[in-house]
Amino acid sequence: MKLSEKKHPKVLHVITSLDVGGAEMMLFKLMQMSLMTFESKIIVLMGRGKLSEKFETLCINVEYIAITRGRMPSIAAILKMLSISRQFSPDVIQGWMYHGNVAAWLIKFLVCRRASLFWNIRQTLYNLSCEKRLTKWLIRLGKWLSSAPQLIIYNSNLSVIQHEKIGYPKKKSFVIFNGFDIQHFKPNELARESVGWEFGFEPMAPLVIHVGRYHPMKDYYNLLTAAKNILKIDPKINFLLVGHGVTKENKELTNLCLSFGLENNLVLAGDRFDMPRLIAAADVAVLSSAWGESFPNVIGEAMACGTVCVATDVGDSAFIIGEFGRVVPPCDPNALSREITALLSDDNLRKDLGSKARKRIENLFSINQVSDAYFNLYKGRLL
Repeated sequence: MKLSEKKHPKVLHVITSLDVGGAEMMLFKLMQMSLMTFESKIIVLMGRGKLSEKFETLCINVEYIAITRGRMPSIAAILKMLSISRQFSPDVIQGWMYHGNVAAWLIKFLVCRRASLFWNIRQTLYNLSCEKRLTKWLIRLGKWLSSAPQLIIYNSNLSVIQHEKIGYPKKKSFVIFNGFDIQHFKPNELARESVGWEFGFEPMAPLVIHVGRYHPMKDYYNLLTAAKNILKIDPKINFLLVGHGVTKENKELTNLCLSFGLENNLVLAGDRFDMPRLIAAADVAVLSSAWGESFPNVIGEAMACGTVCVATDVGDSAFIIGEFGRVVPPCDPNALSREITALLSDDNLRKDLGSKARKRIENLFSINQVSDAYFNLYKGRLL
């Protein structure tokens, strides 16, 4: 039966969690765009996450397997996953990230053999030793199973190169970049005042924002060292740090901030769900990561808001930014602070780059273009 003859083709998405992250947000945006096109179900390998309520507002059927993080699944959990999949009887199974990809493979070959299978890999592989033990095992297992999916979707060019180098098949590689809602992420002239009022920043003082969970790959030491360098030049600059674990309760992080003398110019805001407002309020958005990034959402979101970016050269950061921001080597706080300071000191340059950055996102990375790529891929494989 052709797709055009089926009213609601069924797509089963299998993902590790619904915590705040790039893959989870991309899936959410894809669900928003597909409500009238596909009948969707999501299997979440872990329990409820911070984004669960957002998905529920879309009336998408979400099933939780409740596997404990870092643990192998029990037989009962696997049987539950297989039972849910069999009852749904999908036309397409889409895995998300290594855990979800292996689970999607299991579903395909045990209970849904007629379904098309796609994998989705959303990180780079600079060094396997940096990965957790289970993740390393799944990456290696994925290499041996990678002939099974029709295609392996990557969200960055560098990720393709790195995975093919360790044995993932070149003929299966297919790149779909992350997409951004340019109506949601957009310039907002009122944001600075409201954000300044909320966090106690001086309205006219420069503001630098960093978005990323507290994790070694995000290299907060690099970021905070750069902030210390910047404040030596201009002590009025403020820093807003947003992300999971980026809170006052994180003693390791707060002690580092205190040791660098940043406590009067820096706010640890933790997880937030008003990112468009926060990013639009900033003069500069920073990505300080040392490794692991693939296609960082925060860069595209900042550019869509007209906020100029300074990023380390990891993943596809340089490709996303193009000529409309600044890219520096990883683990080089002097270079990072130098470029941030230069942009903060030139209002006209910063505004010009920000305007051109938004146009770049509109032209190359809008969510409409990206969702169409997924949908056309699914349709092509169903015909």
